[in-house]
Amino acid sequence: MSASMDFSPAHMISTDLFRTKFKDMKVPHWCEKCGKEELLTPEEGFKAGYDGPWMYGLGSVSPRTCGNCSMEGTVWWKLAVEHKTVSELSESELKTLDRILHEGETLIKLAQENKEE
Repeated sequence: MSASMDFSPAHMISTDLFRTKFKDMKVPHWCEKCGKEELLTPEEGFKAGYDGPWMYGLGSVSPRTCGNCSMEGTVWWKLAVEHKTVSELSESELKTLDRILHEGETLIKLAQENKEE
């Protein structure tokens, strides 16, 4: 995995678009700390305590945690609080970062699959 990643706004989906377009769709909610994953609507995820893209925008580097885990130690924490560079992240942290940056693509694919059903 490359340490240089595209952080451009073209990879981001705004929180407003996320809240409207995917409002009723079950989307992946996941915790980078404990590994918990659930398919929930954005509202269900919010109520369950997940930090995620509906709060910050898809593709934005922000914590991906469940209601039981803290933000400390997340990729966001390493970059924003510990001031690490992308090249200083571990291989698993780079995979998490890649997943965050490509969530928009994942959701577009899910939305297309839901249309076909």
